[in-house]
Parts: sequence; C-alpha cells; structure tokens
Amino acid sequence: MSGHEWRKQVTAAGGLGPLLATSYDVKDVKANQQAAMTAASRYEGEEVIALETQRAEERQKQIVAATHKFIESPVLILPLSKDVRYSFDPNDVMAVDASNTVYPTMRLVDTWGILEVSKGAWLTRDDAGLLHRAQVLAPRPVSTSGPSSGSIDGEGWSLTLNDGWKIVAGERAGDFAVVKADAKP
Repeated sequence: MSGHEWRKQVTAAGGLGPLLATSYDVKDVKANQQAAMTAASRYEGEEVIALETQRAEERQKQIVAATHKFIESPVLILPLSKDVRYSFDPNDVMAVDASNTVYPTMRLVDTWGILEVSKGAWLTRDDAGLLHRAQVLAPRPVSTSGPSSGSIDGEGWSLTLNDGWKIVAGERAGDFAVVKADAKP
C-alpha cells in the first residue's frame, strides 16, 4: 500500500481492516468453537476456562450476597455531596455494575460527618458518574427524636455525626437516613 493514496480507500473499503485484508490477500477467517478450543489446548486453555468460570460463579455469589445485605435488608442511607472524600483499599473493591460498588473497608467524610467501615458499604453513582449515596446495614436501636450528633455504631461501621445532622426513619420499614437537622421528614 506504500505510495498509494490509501487514506481515500479506507472509507470505500469499509475500514482499515478490510482494506489491509484486500491489499495483502488475507482470507476471511471464520471463527468456530472447535478451532478456538484446539488452539487454547496448547496453552492449558481448559484449565484457564475452568478457573475463569469458577471465578465468575464466585463473583456472582458475592454480588447476590451484597445485594441482599445492602439493598434488600434494612440500611442506613447517607447522602453524598460533591465534596465527599473517601479512602479505601483499591485491592479490595467489588464493582456490582457501572453505578454500584461495594467497599469492604473504607473511610467516608462528608458534610454530615465521618463514616468508618470495616464490614462493607454500598456506594451508588448518579447518571453523571458522581457518588451520590452510601448505604450500610441499619443500626439497632436508633433514636430518631431530634438531632443526634455524636457517635453511632452499626454492624461493621461507626458514624460520627456533625452538629446539625440527625438520623430519621427511612422510606422503607427498618431503613434510616442521615439528614440535616432542619430538614422536614
């Protein structure tokens, strides 16, 4: 192709790949399962496939368990502002999907206070990709009668609320939410 005005031909050929294939007389290779497995067998492919299948099954079990723990069970919901700061172990994170992530351990700091997590928190991102909510297992028991600055503990987490924030009953039975003390229920 050297010396030719090949750039003009790219669009007509349907892309660079088809143009190169035509120019160098490369035959269209049809992929098939048997040929792929034969090639993979030279590199212990069956073992790799078995390990990856096992890993995928284990990951699915972890996602189901986290969904039950942080979505289906009663939770404490903490709103996250654009100024939220957090730290975590980057080697110990479970992405559930594009919007949801479970952090087994983390420290979360926002306008409402500080959340220290040792047994998991579920963080959700909005459509713009910004963190907007954190969830941990609901505390037992909790007073929702007025401002509750100070420390509150739950299973695997500790929350230190700043002045001007309180915990209120959530939308679902058993859920709680952190809100500004002057917020209407």
